[in-house]
Amino acid sequence: MFLDRFAAEVDGPLAPRIVPMVPTMQLGLWEGGRTSVVHRLQRERGVTCGWVASGGRAFTPLLQPARDSTDMTQPTAAITAVVGRIRTDADAAVAAITRVEQQGDAPAAEAARAGLALAFYDIFRRWNRLLQQALEASADEVVAAARLAPPPGPNAEVSTHSHNGQVPPPPPPERSPPPELSLPVLEGGSGLDPNSQTAFAAFAHLKEATGIERAFLCGALALPEAALPRLPTRAFADLVIGMQQQRAYEDRVKRVAPPRLLELLSAGFVLEPELRKLQ
Repeated sequence: MFLDRFAAEVDGPLAPRIVPMVPTMQLGLWEGGRTSVVHRLQRERGVTCGWVASGGRAFTPLLQPARDSTDMTQPTAAITAVVGRIRTDADAAVAAITRVEQQGDAPAAEAARAGLALAFYDIFRRWNRLLQQALEASADEVVAAARLAPPPGPNAEVSTHSHNGQVPPPPPPERSPPPELSLPVLEGGSGLDPNSQTAFAAFAHLKEATGIERAFLCGALALPEAALPRLPTRAFADLVIGMQQQRAYEDRVKRVAPPRLLELLSAGFVLEPELRKLQ
């Protein structure tokens, strides 16, 4: 139960509620779209790592919804192709262990379960490389242009021709962001000021460092006990480095973020008691 919830909230309750709102309002549709893609990829990574490491015994109810959620963000063809290859190999790893277990050969099944460590770690590292590239790439290399087609402007001609005998309803009124989310902008009224941009970039990397830790723990805790010694030594070293990076990025956000932005992002610094205890 804990593992399932841990994966389902792999980036914490803040991310789906707040994080995508900041760039959409202040950095524009492209950056907002990229943030949505990255967030869903991070969630799918955590679920997939736990699913593969458990040999399909855990996280199964979460897997397809996570994949569907990623697809709905409409990443670019390049991102989609990499995700597709990771999914195919994850499916193959779980199918292989399932076949061996169904054959009833206990020694072979034990060996296959031990091999889940390497399968999980390979999937884990490939997700990490993809997400690092997504964070460093330009937004139009991450999210498909079709997803961000702008709505008709206020002066666009609205057709009044009937469709199936019905007059099309008027477009919904444009919604303004809540005043408490108003952030400092550059002169001219567009884009975050330089300190806010630096803080948001650092927060994005903090979120990714935390997501890496969560995905690793989802996998490591789901592995059969016999498989743990098969994990590469560097896996645990990477985990320690990742926790150090979290502290560094958090410090950077706190140093440069304007007060209003810091107040908005500060909930992202709070870890669940279970994760704090594991650390």
